[in-house]
Amino acid sequence: MIITPSSPVMFSASAPADVHPETSRILLGRRTSACTPRCPARSRTVLIERLRKLLAKLTRRVLLATALTAGTMATVAAVAPAQGETPSTVRLSLDNGRGAALGNAVLTCHPAGGTHKNAAKACSDLDAVGADFRLMTAKPAMACTLQYQPVTAKLEGNWRGRTVSFTETYPNSCALTVETGVVFDF
Repeated sequence: MIITPSSPVMFSASAPADVHPETSRILLGRRTSACTPRCPARSRTVLIERLRKLLAKLTRRVLLATALTAGTMATVAAVAPAQGETPSTVRLSLDNGRGAALGNAVLTCHPAGGTHKNAAKACSDLDAVGADFRLMTAKPAMACTLQYQPVTAKLEGNWRGRTVSFTETYPNSCALTVETGVVFDF
């Protein structure tokens, strides 16, 4: 067969039917300059560069899909409690030192929740000290007045499978905030 620029190219049985004729010639190692009327003559270098770009684009898409899937799995793992991890629930209360209640909240950790408005931060702060808020020093640089209006903070409940109960009286609410941070900020 004589191949002219206007004659259609014949493909072997090994060329996929949905592959563009010019691409097929390159993939099959043919070095003909003939092309169908739909396909303007292109150099082999241009087509190879296009194939490289398509491969790079496909690789980016696969990597992005993998990253999104891994990110979703990490989020699910972060939200769900670790296997064997015991949820912790404590009741926090404040009173004025004379028995009048100033407020209370329920804090659930692992995962964070309950009626506390800053549950996640309070849980991480309590995790650092094993729920004994008396060991905390959250804001040491904050200055408080010497005004005496005692506040008694109490934490009772279950922390990582053990029963806990801690009580401490502070000279005022500012001193309480300096020592405990957001734990009693409900």
